[in-house]
Amino acid sequence: MKSGIIPFIVIITINLLLSCNGGNSSVPAYTPSGKTDTSSNTGNTEPAMAKTDCGREVFETRCMACHGQSGNARKDNSANLQFSRLDSIGITQAIKNGKGVMPAFKNAIADSDIGHLAVYVKSLRK
Repeated sequence: MKSGIIPFIVIITINLLLSCNGGNSSVPAYTPSGKTDTSSNTGNTEPAMAKTDCGREVFETRCMACHGQSGNARKDNSANLQFSRLDSIGITQAIKNGKGVMPAFKNAIADSDIGHLAVYVKSLRK
């Protein structure tokens, strides 16, 4: 049993390092079942955590100026993300195409990072 933990830790570490892959969507997330995952919500803890961490990084560089660290700053009339009820598809569409005063980010953020960002935005909800 202990001999199996080392490869698992190595794979998780690699996944964490590659989770913010700069738009390289050819690197799917690792799942404990050994299957690859390209969806934004798998129900597996480790991949979801990696996606949330990556999403937080993207949020801090691209979104925090208007939405604030907790998603509720509402600078320049931006949406309060803590009370947003958009589903993952709605969040993704808002990021890609813009919504209200928010500009479109489809050409500024890689699709894979938009998926990670959507997971993080949902984690801000109260």
